[in-house]
Amino acid sequence: MKRLWRIWLKKGLFLPFLLFAGTLLLDHLITQRGLAAGLTEGNVVVIWLWKVLPIGPHLIALLWGVLVTMSALLLVRCSVHVGRWFLYTAFVGHLSGFLSWTPVLHESVQRVWEIFGHRWGLVFLLACAGVGGIILAFLHHRWMRRTWR
Repeated sequence: MKRLWRIWLKKGLFLPFLLFAGTLLLDHLITQRGLAAGLTEGNVVVIWLWKVLPIGPHLIALLWGVLVTMSALLLVRCSVHVGRWFLYTAFVGHLSGFLSWTPVLHESVQRVWEIFGHRWGLVFLLACAGVGGIILAFLHHRWMRRTWR
């Protein structure tokens, strides 16, 4: 366990993981609130998991967090930068998911769905999250190079 923490700190995965975990929790809580108000979930993967797995939404959110974290750990074996990018992309995606329930961004997301359709709207938003993840991973890399010299 000590070795795992050392890897997370040395490779710079702790900050993106904390950001991802925090926004996952916020996104999950506000999504539950929106679903209780009669709104619908936009993430087709989560909708599919709800249909396939007969467990509650809280356990699915926990399962999703574990899946993303394990994927990041596997990607770190290939490249630290790819693992960081993956976690930052998950962070940006869940941050946008959380913010999409707010009145200001809800209208913007609805416009994306209208322009692209549901399937391509999701692809567009995931691409934006991927670009945001690249930018954050690059800034993190620059910061680590300066800090650890």
